[in-house]
Amino acid sequence: MPDFLVRGIEEQLALRIKDYARDRQLTLNDGVLELIAAGLDSRAAHVALSGGPRAEGGDREVRTIGGSWDSSEASAFADALRALERLPR
Repeated sequence: MPDFLVRGIEEQLALRIKDYARDRQLTLNDGVLELIAAGLDSRAAHVALSGGPRAEGGDREVRTIGGSWDSSEASAFADALRALERLPR
């Protein structure tokens, strides 16, 4: 499994990452891995919903039936999901 070194993390972001891991009783490494996976999943969903290049095959049919979101709608949805993530469990 490859290792990555991330430089230049702003202090506020570092605190948020630490809080995330602590709140979920995860190691810092596991918390970071979870956040990266969630971010990538969120980005893939955003690209698919906005009709981006990853929306192929069946995704196009769903988008045609259900419509698609513009960037402000997708952003508002992502903001709402982030707010839900911050709620105590």
